[in-house]
Amino acid sequence: MRSMKSLLLFFLSSCLVHTVWALSDPQLIVKATADQLMLEVQLKKTELEADPQKVYMLADKYASPYFDYSAMTQSAVGAFWRQASDKQKQKLTTQFKQLLVKTYGTALLGMSSDISIEYPPYHFEEGQTSVVVPTRMQLEGAPAIPVNYRAVLRDGLWKVIDITIDGISLVTNFRSSFKREIQIGASKVKGSGRIEAGIDRLIRSLAEKNAS
Repeated sequence: MRSMKSLLLFFLSSCLVHTVWALSDPQLIVKATADQLMLEVQLKKTELEADPQKVYMLADKYASPYFDYSAMTQSAVGAFWRQASDKQKQKLTTQFKQLLVKTYGTALLGMSSDISIEYPPYHFEEGQTSVVVPTRMQLEGAPAIPVNYRAVLRDGLWKVIDITIDGISLVTNFRSSFKREIQIGASKVKGSGRIEAGIDRLIRSLAEKNAS
């Protein structure tokens, strides 16, 4: 089974959505738009292979408008979020977004022709403002994996706030590593600035990953 990072391709690609998400069954929109994105990737595969930056731009174009990166970052940082300054919160959100987009773009070309997606029945009623959209992803030669999207309706659009892969939350998965980075940074400082120093360490760590 491939790693959670490599599977991020599927997570984000399925969330290419339009304002119709506010009016329609989210699962139907996931299906239609995932097919559309995969078709574009396949048509431009040679061009994207020649310039990885275009892959990242494509990932950002389709995924970013429909992800609540602030909510995802806050949840991933956990209790430390309340102790971060406004500037730190902005930097954390920016770096976390870049990490997700870069991971998506990196996986995009390698997996675009190997994925099949199933859309099992689920319960959705008009008027709901929170929903979990279930799908099942299958890579060629591997067992199907349940992938669930937790989305909330905000300002007339469905926004993804977490993704669960085979029972593992994407946000929770990052939370443990974020906590570790903050604690290491805090341990190197004495006094009232310990948590601030730990958060700065996490920001630097994310920036280094994004620059690599």
